[in-house]
Amino acid sequence: MTAWSQFLQSEAPSLPYPSGSETQLCDLSQWGLVGIKGPDASKFLQGQLSCDVLAIDEENSSLGAHCTHQGKMLSCFRLFKLEDDHFALALPLDILEDAVTALAKYIVFSKADITDLGSGYACLGLAGPDASNLLEGHFGHSPTAPNGVSKVGQSHVIKVSENRFECWLPPVDAIAFWRKHAPLCARSDNNEWTLRVIRDGTPEIHKQTTDMFIPQMVNLQAIGGVSFQKGCYTGQEIVARMEFRGKLKRPMYRVSFDIGELEALPEPGSPLFSRG
Repeated sequence: MTAWSQFLQSEAPSLPYPSGSETQLCDLSQWGLVGIKGPDASKFLQGQLSCDVLAIDEENSSLGAHCTHQGKMLSCFRLFKLEDDHFALALPLDILEDAVTALAKYIVFSKADITDLGSGYACLGLAGPDASNLLEGHFGHSPTAPNGVSKVGQSHVIKVSENRFECWLPPVDAIAFWRKHAPLCARSDNNEWTLRVIRDGTPEIHKQTTDMFIPQMVNLQAIGGVSFQKGCYTGQEIVARMEFRGKLKRPMYRVSFDIGELEALPEPGSPLFSRG
């Protein structure tokens, strides 16, 4: 058990969470971090991922995907840079191990290593009208543009959309941030955070949906997760053919429905039908 998980179990529940606050603080422990480090890290990732890795520096991030040779996504993630020759992929925990295994098949001839950075970082979500001000007050600055990254020491704050931020912090820094700002925020559960993700149109790939969709099926090309100028990467031929010669029949849509009669929400990958 990490220091962050111990804190969540023991101290965090006792902190006050004022109901009147419009800014929400959320524990995102359902997300993990994979590190790729070494002299060949950027070259290796450029040949595997759908986004332009060479355009990533310490001040910006990108959505992206790792695909099969048939163009189907094995994982979808946010890529950012921890330091020189050290990249991080933020992705759901339920696919993290499989994502590492898939990338490891191709890294054996590169001067780079893949590691699970989960014990070294905690992920917090901050969203709402005062989110940027709270981050500026704590760190001295916050990213202003979507996909922007602010680095303070080993902490990385990413602006994933307007008034919504992911904070990847060492556990001791995450605990200090939570203790300081929880009294100023409403406690947000994972469902509320996921709702914001859906409203932003940001796709996620989970265990049930790996190897099901090409990037265009989740609109990844529309939000900067696919580069059509970077050159070859695994699955690139299929992805490019769909973009320039194909006709997409199954794009991603946002839908709303009454869940009053449902016993539980549909699992990822479940077919949905309209009666209308």
